[in-house]
Amino acid sequence: MLDKPSYQPTPETENKEKWLEELNLPETRQLLLRYVVYLQMKFSPEECEDVTQDALLKATEAVKKDQFDGSRAKLITWLQRIAKNTAVDLLRKKKYRSIMGPLPETYQFTDKGPTPAENYIAVDIVKKLKPHFDELPPKQQAVIKLLDSGLTTKQIAERLGVPLNTVKSRGRDALAYLKKRIEDKK
Repeated sequence: MLDKPSYQPTPETENKEKWLEELNLPETRQLLLRYVVYLQMKFSPEECEDVTQDALLKATEAVKKDQFDGSRAKLITWLQRIAKNTAVDLLRKKKYRSIMGPLPETYQFTDKGPTPAENYIAVDIVKKLKPHFDELPPKQQAVIKLLDSGLTTKQIAERLGVPLNTVKSRGRDALAYLKKRIEDKK
């Protein structure tokens, strides 16, 4: 009776395994997510996550089916192309939906508030920032409060009667100060 030959990886299977491992790395996901955000296609954070996840799934399936040729492109370059195509597809769907009109009321989600996890994180951040926020100059506090209320920097400049760049500087200085104070506590 002949023994079965032991599994000997070929260069193709070694590369396939390496590519699959690379696709599953958190660094690859973060890099791809940054790329999707960089595309500036006016996606919400959730849509950016969806595009990233879809691109990673498509790439994984393609690698498993031997549809990726490592001699023609780097894995990350190929992955970015998949992400860009996926993002364009999503834009087309959104455009089509806007032409078709809104879905019936029974299919629309009414709860658009933060999740419990987001609330927990927000409360924790506010607890850490509150003592340092009170240390800010009143003009910087005003800008941060107005930014937090959802106003744009242009609207804040009009409301406060100051130049736009002054509002941006106050906001940037305040955020830098708060960041430094939190980092000093760590």
